[in-house]
Amino acid sequence: LPVERRATVMAAAVAGDPASKEVAAALVAAAGHADAPVRAAAAAALVRLDPLPPEAVAKLVALAKSDPATTPRVTALKALAAAGPKAR
Repeated sequence: LPVERRATVMAAAVAGDPASKEVAAALVAAAGHADAPVRAAAAAALVRLDPLPPEAVAKLVALAKSDPATTPRVTALKALAAAGPKAR
């Protein structure tokens, strides 16, 4: 799928069931994808999970600290900031 379509699917999945453990696991896996735009889209979608699972927080922190591409790092930082207290 094109990156734009993947981003739409990720956003729709989390909007449809923000508490789903399956959606959370899929987004965490997508955040480790080889393509930077997919990692960024996953980071943007992860913050919409409610509750925000610890593995999602850990993945966002890892992206923010060490992703080799700028867009996923910045998106992860924005996601962590938007999560606020949920990211503890």
